[in-house]
Amino acid sequence: MASRTRGNAMWQALRDDVNAKGTELPPDPDGPLDDLWPHLSVQQQCLVASGKVTFEELVDRITAAENAELCPRCTTAPVSPAYQRLGLCVACARKELNEALDETLIEIEAQREANRLKTGVKRARCAAGLPTPRGGSSR
Repeated sequence: MASRTRGNAMWQALRDDVNAKGTELPPDPDGPLDDLWPHLSVQQQCLVASGKVTFEELVDRITAAENAELCPRCTTAPVSPAYQRLGLCVACARKELNEALDETLIEIEAQREANRLKTGVKRARCAAGLPTPRGGSSR
């Protein structure tokens, strides 16, 4: 009973803090899941108290994550259904996509530099009146 009283006191403190900001409050977490309230992190309790997520939605996400396959890269978050093809959590999938994009941009820049150098060599050969290596005519 002491933890329930402490949990309700914490809830009241969060409610007072949110009331001071003038935002609408979610209902009190007393219900079938109220015994889970003390086990939530302060950040999770603040999310519920601010109304950004309901207590039931938060518990559903936590229980869904417990049964999910963990991301092989970070081994802390569940594999996201949105990135099931990659088999990674949201954070790792976005990092992976950003790394792939960076690599692609580096390859494109390297190809541009190679093309610029080839064009310079071709122009220098043409200016000197030399034939192209394949035997083609100069401009």
